[in-house]
Amino acid sequence: MKATLTVAATAMLLFTGAIHAHHSTTPVYDSKRIVTKTGVVTQFKLVNPHATLKLDVAEEDGKVVPWIVEFDGRVNLTRFGWDDDTLKPGDRITVTGNPTHSDSPRMFFIELERSDGTQLGRAMIDPTVDALEEARRKRAAQK
Repeated sequence: MKATLTVAATAMLLFTGAIHAHHSTTPVYDSKRIVTKTGVVTQFKLVNPHATLKLDVAEEDGKVVPWIVEFDGRVNLTRFGWDDDTLKPGDRITVTGNPTHSDSPRMFFIELERSDGTQLGRAMIDPTVDALEEARRKRAAQK
């Protein structure tokens, strides 16, 4: 009985760590840097675990680079009024986010502005999540 409880407790701890690791964006995205890109929406998927946006960005040399913007999930975004039509193909937007550590054309969403000046920010269910993430980053930096 005691061994079963030990195994169950260990499994729960491992599972909890896996959930936290999944929701951290730090391994992929550089939270210390911010990029801003203007382009045309080609696709917006309001899905879980993370909504995604494809954005064609015309660089200074005229080359069009497809960017991917990752968001919080459908559950979080819909609680703040987002729906499948919040962003549509053909919409011209300016989006700001955290780029990847590898500088690939991908970012994690912070905010965006539509061509009519409407602004949308990052929706969080619980504002303490950012505080917890910041505390985690500080602990990691001290190691």
